[in-house]
Formats: sequence, structure tokens, C-alpha cells
Amino acid sequence: MSNTQNTITEFTPLSAQELGRFLRDNFANNKSNVYPVGGRTSLQFLGTNNLSGTLLSTQNIADVIDYPARDMTITVGAGMRVSDLSAILLEENQELPIDISHNPRATIGGGISCNVSGPRRYGQGTFRDYLIGMAAVDSEGRTFHAGGRVVKNVAGYDLCKLMIGSRGTLGVLTEVTLKVKPKQAKLEAVWINCDSFETVDSLSEKMLTSATRPVAMEGFTPEACKFVVADARISFPTNNPVLLVFYEGTEKELLWQIGTLRNELDLPGVLSVEEVGDESSLLLLGTLTEFPDGGDVPATFQANMRPSRVASFLESCTHRELSAVARMGNGIVIGHLPDDSGPETQKQIIKDLSAHTREQGGNLILLNAEDSIASEVNWWGESEPSWNVMKKIKQSLDPAGILNPGAAPFE
Repeated sequence: MSNTQNTITEFTPLSAQELGRFLRDNFANNKSNVYPVGGRTSLQFLGTNNLSGTLLSTQNIADVIDYPARDMTITVGAGMRVSDLSAILLEENQELPIDISHNPRATIGGGISCNVSGPRRYGQGTFRDYLIGMAAVDSEGRTFHAGGRVVKNVAGYDLCKLMIGSRGTLGVLTEVTLKVKPKQAKLEAVWINCDSFETVDSLSEKMLTSATRPVAMEGFTPEACKFVVADARISFPTNNPVLLVFYEGTEKELLWQIGTLRNELDLPGVLSVEEVGDESSLLLLGTLTEFPDGGDVPATFQANMRPSRVASFLESCTHRELSAVARMGNGIVIGHLPDDSGPETQKQIIKDLSAHTREQGGNLILLNAEDSIASEVNWWGESEPSWNVMKKIKQSLDPAGILNPGAAPFE
């Protein structure tokens, strides 16, 4: 254990047992705050800069516990890096098809705790579709399990899904069992340049009945287009709204899907249809996976709404010259505030967009924000009816409020 600030210490246990002993001793004695961390790629969810307690790292709890490749499952320590997990699965031509940013640093337990997902969530799903078993330690140092190591395991109360997105507030993940899939041979994207967001909306709705099976559908504002093509080092039209569609499969499957898509896109409002190419498609997927991190922008937000409302929200972002990317089939928009406006303007943009989202029956949260914005804007958005239930679950599993205080919206 070593001091990193005046009020914060660090502890990196070598095993789940040592982690449990630490939490048990902490609960029995001073009940100080504990902040579970993995690769430290989501520290903003700790909720405050004035931390007091212990950063509890799981990075050494990273062994492969069981890998029956023929059963298409794997059990690993929650501190395993995502890139290491991918390399292990690749040896059996398998993958966990969830796009996680900073994968050389991010841990699989951190990805689950923050419910991370990327562009391919449209066709491949999220952690709710892949986490089938887990072990965790509660704030009193007691180990609890849920699910199992086989896909058809049946349990009562689904603690696996409860831990997904809990941000370390309910327990510290130490072991996870995941379903995996055969790795697809190739990835190909199609860049569809449109005359309006109404056309983008019509196309994304048409994709729901398409004979093809896209794994991702991304809509861009023009500002986001400029960022994406520059970062992925490609050259495509950027002055209009864009719908980017991704496919996976063999070369024969991709030829059929893209040919079928071209026939289906014979619609007014489609200005051009460009095949991106496999190498550039991978670069684009990587760029879009990292997009929520924002870099040096003043704030990054995520708006959640019905998919039918996404296009109008993107248009509102365009009027404000915001760089915004939408998961068209999932009702998620991620956007960056421009850094050429003052704090007051930036705060007003967040408030206006939040109000717009609420009118559409959704909610807006911050993924990152400078202190001048975060101190005056509700990080978690407006209160939701589910928060009362979440609060009761938190009180039940962490009655002393030790684990990651400030990282839950109802606190």
C-alpha cells in the first residue's frame, strides 16, 4: 500500500482471497471508502476529485481459470486486460464481439462494471448477452457467486445482470464467465452520404426489414464526419449527414450483403454509396470505439432515447455545430462540446440538449466533463423512477456505503 495523495492510498491484491481479507478487515475496523479500479480508463465515474480511502486494483487477478473452447465459454480473472483476453480467444479463432476502448489497458471486469459497448452492439449485443457467470466480493469481504460456467445455467435472482453497469458500487468482480463467438473473417463498412437526417432516419428504419444483417449502424453530424475521416485516415464526403453500415462475414457473404444493400438503397435522398474497404473499415471501427473518450474536449455527453428520435436529435446537434455520433438502432447519441465557446455557453448547451432529450422520453448523462461544467450540471441527468429501486439494492448489498461512493446517480 502506498500513498498517492494526502487522502488516498492504493492496494493491489495478488488474489481474490487477499482482496476479500482486505475488505473484511476494512469493514471490521475503520470502514473507509474503497474504489475498485481495473485499467483506470473510467476514473471519471468515481464521482469526485476529493477522494478519501483506497483505490483497490484488480490488475493481478487476471488468470485464465477455465477455457473449454468447444463449449464457446471462458472463465477468467476480472482484472484481465481486454487485449490479453482477445489474444487468448484468437488462438481458437474466437472472440468476445464487444468494442471496448483502450483495450490494451481496460480490464474485462471494468468493462462489465461500466457496461461498456461500442458500434457493434446493434448486431452483436452487450455484456448482458455474454456474461453467464461471475464471482464478486461485497463490502464486508464476503464472496458471492451467480450464474455458472455453462450457457444453459438457470438461476433465480440474476446477480450477473445486476453487476453489469454497477460501476463497482455493489461488489468487486473477481471472476467472470463469458460466452464467446467464432471470429468473423472480415469486416466491411458502407459509407452512405445523405441529403438530410430525415433520409438517415428512413434508411436506418429500412435496415430493420433489410435482407442483410448489419452489425453496426452509425449516424454522424457533419462535424463528426470530419473528425472520423481524419482519425481513420480515409477520404469520403463530410458536408452532409452520413449513415455508416458495418457487415461481418466471409468475402462471399460480404459481397452478397453489400450488393443487396445497394439494391435496397435505390431511394431519393441517397447522394452516394461508398464501400470503405476492409483495412479502413477496421480503422473506422476503432475510431468509433474510442469516440466516447472525447480527448481534450470540455465535455462528452451520452443521450439515450427511442431510436425513432435519434435523427431529430442529431439535427439539433448539427445546428449547434457539435460533433455527435449515433448508434442508430440503439437510440444512443454520443457528442462532444466544442472547445471554442466559454463555460457558460457549454453549460447551456448541455441543459438545452438534456431538455430536448427529456421531451423525447429519454435522458442525458455526462461521460466526461471539466470541473467548471461538472460542478453545475447534473452528471447523471434527471431523476429516474428506477433510482429508488437502485438505492434499495445498494443499501442491501453495501449498507455502510463503502464501495465507490458518489458513483451512483441517487447519491
